[in-house]
Amino acid sequence: MKINELLSDKSKWTQHAYARLPTGEPCASSHPDAVSWCLLGAVNRCYPADRGLENRHEIERRLRAAIQCQTLGTADLGDEHSPYLHSWNDNTLRTFDEVLELVEKAGV
Repeated sequence: MKINELLSDKSKWTQHAYARLPTGEPCASSHPDAVSWCLLGAVNRCYPADRGLENRHEIERRLRAAIQCQTLGTADLGDEHSPYLHSWNDNTLRTFDEVLELVEKAGV
């Protein structure tokens, strides 16, 4: 499954947690009852480690590159990719439409 399929509408996206249960309680992105995911939680859910970390790192790299294209002049993202994706998703001004646009631009 691709991230844009998992985050098919705004109700399936969250901030400040990898994923949430129907009650709104935070949970692991792999929890079987999760109903919403942040960007990094969606990466974890759609590209689990057992499918190969190289594949997951490539997905994260593509997302970081898409963010850099949107925000020219940002500092080098270096190897701290996961915290960066998480903080980008959790920005208080971030919208679901921006997340979806980024995912589509990255092709993931």
